[in-house]
Amino acid sequence: HIRAMEKRARAPLHRFEPEGAKETSSEVQISGSGDALGDIDAVNTRLTACRDEEAVKQLHQICFKKPGTKNARKKNLRLFNGFADEGEDALEARAARIVGNKKFAVPLLKSVLDVLGLERSGTKDEMATRLIEFLAFPDESKSKQVAAKKPAKKGKKRKAGGQSAGPTKKRKPSPYILFSKAVRPDVIAENPDLTFGEVGAEIGRRWKALSDQEKASYAALDEDEEDEEE
Repeated sequence: HIRAMEKRARAPLHRFEPEGAKETSSEVQISGSGDALGDIDAVNTRLTACRDEEAVKQLHQICFKKPGTKNARKKNLRLFNGFADEGEDALEARAARIVGNKKFAVPLLKSVLDVLGLERSGTKDEMATRLIEFLAFPDESKSKQVAAKKPAKKGKKRKAGGQSAGPTKKRKPSPYILFSKAVRPDVIAENPDLTFGEVGAEIGRRWKALSDQEKASYAALDEDEEDEEE
């Protein structure tokens, strides 16, 4: 008799999947109490248009403590609405980690601020604090609206050596930034028990309560300061 050959059992096929490949927007924890970044028009517009993958990756790392995957990062970031009940010490530690991270260079930090529509002036420490303060309690009133594109102007002639013929002007701080600087000491003095994030939220609440005329007065204040400098 011819013995029937036993079928050889096939080993299961294991496909290689990079670490984090299965990560989806449903796997990140959303537990803040601010505006979702995707609900802030200025942020959503910038995030959609952003091609700086490193800036998006670093922003995801700050928000969720992991870099995320390329396909999931922007989806996850649109859901982010703040850090969950973190005290002032924890938020200050977040800012300190950014400042102390040599790989998180100033140009990259400015790119992250650009995505969120935040002011990008000041020292690295000031920019990191501004970033964490916003992310602790995202607020639509703090993010600058995307300006409409203007027709391109002809560039000024440059002098020898590549320098511009005219003096370079510093970027002006937004009315909200001027308001924040003006009222922050009062908010802290009146509410010494508020956490880092709560101070930012209170400043945002006071800004929202201002009339358009009162908000415009801070823009005028900036113009007065500029005239004095000249």
